[in-house]
Amino acid sequence: MGRAMKVNVRMKSAVERLYVGTAIIVFGLTALPAAANPLLDEDFESDPGWTSTDMSNVRWDSGGFYRARVTDADEQARWGYSPVFAKMDAQSFSLEFDMRPVDPDWGTYPLVGLILDGIASPYEVPSLRVEAHWSDDGVKKFLLGSSQSPGKRIGWSPPFDTDTWYRHKIQYDVAGQALTWLISIRDSGVAFHSEVFSGVSLTPFNQLAVGYQGAPPVYGGWAEIYIDNITVTPEPATLSLLALGGLALMGRRRR
Repeated sequence: MGRAMKVNVRMKSAVERLYVGTAIIVFGLTALPAAANPLLDEDFESDPGWTSTDMSNVRWDSGGFYRARVTDADEQARWGYSPVFAKMDAQSFSLEFDMRPVDPDWGTYPLVGLILDGIASPYEVPSLRVEAHWSDDGVKKFLLGSSQSPGKRIGWSPPFDTDTWYRHKIQYDVAGQALTWLISIRDSGVAFHSEVFSGVSLTPFNQLAVGYQGAPPVYGGWAEIYIDNITVTPEPATLSLLALGGLALMGRRRR
């Protein structure tokens, strides 16, 4: 076989592999699941009709947000509950919402929590929660916690300002058990806090709750938060195995 013919054969083989690899990648990418629809998507522009254990203090506000004013003084559970949605169990997801802490008081920690339908005490056993946490020394921080983490606490934010809207975005990767927590100032978009946690295991959930589970009277003060623009969304894979196989085939040819 002449030199020119050998070169042509090699070029033909390379082109064929390129076509095959490209076809596999294209097929793999088109086989990816479409962007998932949110399990919960609520902007509170109208009354969502959530079940509340105390309508005078935990309710939709005509200003276009949801409010939870709570205390531990009377052992009463003050919660608002979203409708039940598809159960999330060992799946990646994202949670986004706006929170505005108002009227802080030591020892009363209103929160947003992902829970399993019907649990008796959302405050004690949420799959994941973010609470507006404050103490008598004037420290006001967001607490990220879960029922699985040691001490039920995952991490803390820097001190927040009351009467400021904060945008929380939480992404959970179940394969790596990695949780990313991003907080920004809603009105300006300025970053407030970002942190990544590893080894986070979460229990199943199919509902969202806002409020506080009253404990035996200890402090007796009142605290309030406003919540807005909540979404809970399953997160699909980013690249299929077929597409990865195509990339590997092309890489092998280059070597």
